[in-house]
Amino acid sequence: MIGDELRVYRIPAAGLAAVSLAVTAEPALAQGFFENPDLLTPDMDPIGLAPVEPGLGFGLGEAAAGAAASPMMTGLLALGVGLGLAAAAGGGGGDGGDDGGGGGDGGSGWAGDVLDGCTTANPARSAYETTEYYASYGLGVICAAERYAVTEEDGAPGFGEGVNLGVFDDGFYTFHSELRQSFGTTEGDNWNQVYNGYATIPNWTTEGNHGTHVAGIIGAARDGNGMHGVAPMATLYGIRGLADTARPWAKYDGFTYAAEFDIEDFEPNAIDPFEIIFSDGMHWAWERSVEVMNHSWGFMSQFGYDFSIDDAGGIRGVRAYLRPLIFDAIAATVSGGDITVLRRGDDPGTPDTVEEDDHYYLDQTTITGGMVHVFAAGNSDLSEPGVFAGLPYFGGENSDFARHIVTVVSTDPDGNLSSFSNQCGKAKDSCLAAPGAYIYSTIERVVTDGDGAERQFEDYDYMSGTSMAAPHVTGSIALLLSEYAELTAADALQIIKDTATDIGAPGVDEVYGHGLLNLENAVRPQGALMVQLADTLDVDARPAAASAVVATGGMGRALGAALAPQRLMVTDRYDRGYTLSAAGFVAEADDSGAQRQRVEAFATAQARVVAFGDGQSELRFSPYGSEALAMPGTLGDLHAPETAVLTGGAALTWQGDLGGGLTGMVQAAGPMGSASAGATDGRYLGGKLALALGGGASLSVGAGVLQESGGFLGTDLRGAFGSSVAAETAFVSLGAGLAVGQGRMALSYTEGVTGFSGDGLVQSGSGIGSRSLGVSFEMADVGARGARLGVGVRRALDVTGGRLDLRVPVARTAAEAGQKTMGVVMEHASVDLDPARAPTDLELRYSLPAGSGQVGLALTRRLDDAADDGFVAGLGYRIVF
Repeated sequence: MIGDELRVYRIPAAGLAAVSLAVTAEPALAQGFFENPDLLTPDMDPIGLAPVEPGLGFGLGEAAAGAAASPMMTGLLALGVGLGLAAAAGGGGGDGGDDGGGGGDGGSGWAGDVLDGCTTANPARSAYETTEYYASYGLGVICAAERYAVTEEDGAPGFGEGVNLGVFDDGFYTFHSELRQSFGTTEGDNWNQVYNGYATIPNWTTEGNHGTHVAGIIGAARDGNGMHGVAPMATLYGIRGLADTARPWAKYDGFTYAAEFDIEDFEPNAIDPFEIIFSDGMHWAWERSVEVMNHSWGFMSQFGYDFSIDDAGGIRGVRAYLRPLIFDAIAATVSGGDITVLRRGDDPGTPDTVEEDDHYYLDQTTITGGMVHVFAAGNSDLSEPGVFAGLPYFGGENSDFARHIVTVVSTDPDGNLSSFSNQCGKAKDSCLAAPGAYIYSTIERVVTDGDGAERQFEDYDYMSGTSMAAPHVTGSIALLLSEYAELTAADALQIIKDTATDIGAPGVDEVYGHGLLNLENAVRPQGALMVQLADTLDVDARPAAASAVVATGGMGRALGAALAPQRLMVTDRYDRGYTLSAAGFVAEADDSGAQRQRVEAFATAQARVVAFGDGQSELRFSPYGSEALAMPGTLGDLHAPETAVLTGGAALTWQGDLGGGLTGMVQAAGPMGSASAGATDGRYLGGKLALALGGGASLSVGAGVLQESGGFLGTDLRGAFGSSVAAETAFVSLGAGLAVGQGRMALSYTEGVTGFSGDGLVQSGSGIGSRSLGVSFEMADVGARGARLGVGVRRALDVTGGRLDLRVPVARTAAEAGQKTMGVVMEHASVDLDPARAPTDLELRYSLPAGSGQVGLALTRRLDDAADDGFVAGLGYRIVF
């Protein structure tokens, strides 16, 4: 982009003033990773209780996708409210329970348009967007393929591996081919991963198919058949805590069904069997390291409506409705504490043996928290969700309930709130939306053959309800946990809420809460990215956006190639680790700033501000170091490429006639003000000897030492890459001069070796070889008496080799027992610099006397820049007074 600059220089000590107008076309600094998030890849990045009898209402088809209560019996609260227990789903027809509502036809599939949750193009997703993927449109709505497409360094996609999920529901047909892997089912044993609260009903029997359908949404296998779940490689643990019909209850233990449980064995205030099932089941899940528990059920009033947050009235009301065992079980799994456990024996201390007259007693044990609970909002088309949403709402926004509980409302395929779904209401801060209408998933099909025998078959069907929305969230949390081991389940839940697509009223609203679940957003880094420099999180962290390696010449190319294989981790606002190539931080600066300074130095003739001598020697001061370090009798630094890094300092040069045609120079340069972009603060000390050979020919040899701070060889290390870099370069140079016609040609060749130390990611460098070449031609009296014309070609700072030692963050330490850890894995690495050639610059300079002053014109253009971004030009007028 062409831009104008007006610079005014007033230097009273020199007795002159100058005004220069510089018109420049400067290529932009190469974009770092922080301006291109596509370079990033993950580290390789929201219901209270009562004494009720469990019951389920099923059979609501497409026309009425709400859950009706069909309680086994009605419990009566002190407040006089009759409650039942119901799964929050409809559809998926089946036989009615003995005392429950009648079964209906399963909901049909959706034939219209479906909302596409992915907002950006990503070719890597296509491998996962299969027919099986789209069989249940919900995966496309939440853009699950974006998570699948994020691969680890070993190339293995993540589908929830290593994450344990719980499903509290009515039963699970674990022999379904889609669920065998998740439940660890074998032909001879399918009980290991199912807690059965109803001993007379086999674990795999579920007359309503609710739990089987929910489990499939979470973890159905990605096997090329039917459909697959959100997290098909997650491990599922089922808690059969809901009964769809009136049946005796007994505790299931091992492979033996114990005697039927007699509630009268307990204290006078009879504890409801469901309370014991819930509390003991949560303890069972905790023992198996379950991180997320799905609850696609809720309490129903005797009139068939969800018992909502408005019916509770406060945290004490929620506890009263939930009853202490259930409330305390949720609190313990969330925050840690005591949980009630059902034990076998006559009394505490009795050996745990199986006897025909077995009895049970309640005991307490202390567990740690950290589990996340995902609750369905309910299907009564209410403005408030089910009562479980009252836990985070009444508990406060900073409570453990708020961090570990989420309520989920249902959307239809168009992305609108389902007609049956309750809204988020007052619990909006702990609420999300997810697809829940017309969801295709696994069921058990029971048929009766000719002789009246029942046989089970695996099958698929559609169901609708917030029961189907909740498992989309449960599976999505597993996907994040499988990718980011450093996250706790509560961390993952917060990310999912924060990154949801805002639908409905702007911001967090009472209909959709945080918005529609969006895994595309959830897997992307959020907030300001940081580079960790210590092995403890945030002890020493630098903004990634302010961290870069800005290099010119061949150094930029050499560093980019050397750092490309090196992986480097950055962390986002949630302390998730994302790795990328360290080369993403390397910016190949066009060094137009340095070019401009050289141009302006010539145009305003500032290189000759102070000069005095006796004819045999001369002392010269220049505000531009590189110009003063040129050999005498030439146009400044056209042929002195070894000084390219000294573009922001001042120089003092002594030049003297040593006799016999020998001329000597002693040179010193140092910073004066700040260095330009792509340059470091440097100090130079060196000397040259030039021998006149006659006929206008000359030879020169020089040696010097260049010391830099903040970088090396003009390479600027910023932010995390180093703030206290100290570099030293020793070099030798050869030069030659030759009269050609009416002009003079000069050549320069320089070899150097650099070493440095630093305190950032780049710890040190050694044996870094550099080479510079330059040739110039100058003529006098061109166009007018006193006018001078010069043209030069320079290639500054080829890289010939070297080595860098790094200390880089590569990973975050994993969360432990539901608690975040603060560790950062740091590794030492060494990389070799391969030879790299610097670009070639063509420079043109012309000066012309004008009145009492002098006009200077200078132009530079890069010859081998593929971007062809333009030139740098300067026009100046110097008035001597």
